[in-house]
Amino acid sequence: MTFDTLQMVARLEQAGIPTEHAKAQVMMLADVLATEHAGYAETYSTKSDINQHLTNIDKDLVLTNVKIDQHVVELNAKIDRHAIELNAKIDQHASEFNAKLEKTNTKIDQHAVEFNAKLEKTNTKIDQHAVEFNAKLEMLDSKSDKRTSELKAELIRWVVAVSTLQGTLISALLLRLH
Repeated sequence: MTFDTLQMVARLEQAGIPTEHAKAQVMMLADVLATEHAGYAETYSTKSDINQHLTNIDKDLVLTNVKIDQHVVELNAKIDRHAIELNAKIDQHASEFNAKLEKTNTKIDQHAVEFNAKLEKTNTKIDQHAVEFNAKLEMLDSKSDKRTSELKAELIRWVVAVSTLQGTLISALLLRLH
């Protein structure tokens, strides 16, 4: 910003200020403005300063993005390696688990066959004992029927014998009484 000191002195003189006073005031004002202008230059950046600063920031951003991209690539590679290792471990454990499961299933099948054989054997024994029991029961029924028939016949003989004896006693008593 330019400051026309002669024009300012002329204006002050027209306003009635003596020339020496006007020159002194203008010189003081010029010093203040020069000092203030120098402070502005130090405090504020010019457009080219700002453009240079923005260019430096752009370069820093490009470098930072490159570094970020490198880190992303490295991290992705690490993740891929770990994923491969984990998948291999999972596959190994799954294989071991399947082998153990197959072994367990084989044992279960063997025990099931043994159990079924024992169950069949037990069922056969139960059937044999049932046949024997039924035969003995039929034999006992037959013996019981025969014994019942024998006891009935024996009882009838006794009744007939007692009746005959009673008849004889009564006849003998009647004969004696007569």
